[in-house]
Amino acid sequence: MSGLTALLRRFQRPKLDRVRLSGEGIGAYQEFWDESARTDALNAVALGVKDFWQSGQNEVEMLKKYLPADAAVLEVGCGVGRIMLHLAPLCKELHGVDISSEMLQKAESALGGLPNVHLHSGNGYDLPFGPETFDLTYSCRVFQHMPKNVVLYSLREVYRVLRPGRQFVLQVPNLLLDEHMLAFTHFAQPVFFRKPYPMYFYTPDEIDRLGTFVGFRVAIVDDWLLAILSKP
Repeated sequence: MSGLTALLRRFQRPKLDRVRLSGEGIGAYQEFWDESARTDALNAVALGVKDFWQSGQNEVEMLKKYLPADAAVLEVGCGVGRIMLHLAPLCKELHGVDISSEMLQKAESALGGLPNVHLHSGNGYDLPFGPETFDLTYSCRVFQHMPKNVVLYSLREVYRVLRPGRQFVLQVPNLLLDEHMLAFTHFAQPVFFRKPYPMYFYTPDEIDRLGTFVGFRVAIVDDWLLAILSKP
């Protein structure tokens, strides 16, 4: 089986592919993710991942090195709480923001017994926190679902709520990586002109440009476009 065929089979999601983005406004995005959560929340968050809930531990292992003691931490685009479930025991406070009330209801069911976890309805464009609130912020494969002009403003918001000397850990798909380029071809199919799906790919230079424009120091860690954005 060719790499392209195998990857495209991985992206086959008959249920989720029926969910349509009806417009470019914030309301359309809320409706899209609410309907995705009702249809197939786990695959909407992490398509085809085995051991879905346990998989969040992988991101936590990566985040640990940027996590100070007694930290207040924010996840932008927390979904159903896949990562927060494992990160909560390591934090003083852990806050999650998501645009979808349906996702947040599922996160509440998964995380409701954790006293230091706080869930918020909102979006990266308008974070409901004061300046310099958090010791660490992170967003794993979420900004790829935002138009790039929205990403720029969201980076400004993350910069605002992050304390000086602290990091924003960001991961998005890398258009220069062959596997991600194959994924990009999936979203270039004609069906997505009729049924738009919010999926945006980046290059390392784009992430560096957006981050430095906002004021971050940017380090690209690996080819999977894990980026560490540090606030001076």
